[in-house]
Amino acid sequence: MQSLPNLAGDFRCHVHDTLLEHGFPGRAAYDCFGAGQRVAQETFGGRNRRSDPGPARPMFAAFMVMRQLHEQLWYLNEAIRLPAAAELHQELRQAMTKLDDLASGDAETPAHLDVAGIRGEIQALLPRTGDLVRGK
Repeated sequence: MQSLPNLAGDFRCHVHDTLLEHGFPGRAAYDCFGAGQRVAQETFGGRNRRSDPGPARPMFAAFMVMRQLHEQLWYLNEAIRLPAAAELHQELRQAMTKLDDLASGDAETPAHLDVAGIRGEIQALLPRTGDLVRGK
């Protein structure tokens, strides 16, 4: 198992508040959009690589997909918060529900998802949202 010296016993980064000072500028800007927590708590039912190192590889693989799904969920959530895009709110909510359902699958689900196709569907909504916000 890989050593993670900055990971505290509760799985939080104990240097998170001082990442830049510790020489981790990339991590200071990184956001997993809650994907790590979802993979650990929901997809793998609270299992973790410290107490059960067996699922580490599938957990990492699931995380790579889940992070992309959660990023798209974040964009959709931001779009729904824009009053100027009210006419698209129902479509945006439907897309969020579909994406959340996909992200709620079991440990095998992420490996079988067409992330590029999913992203394409979401990306078709976002320019329309931008046009409404800009008044086009």
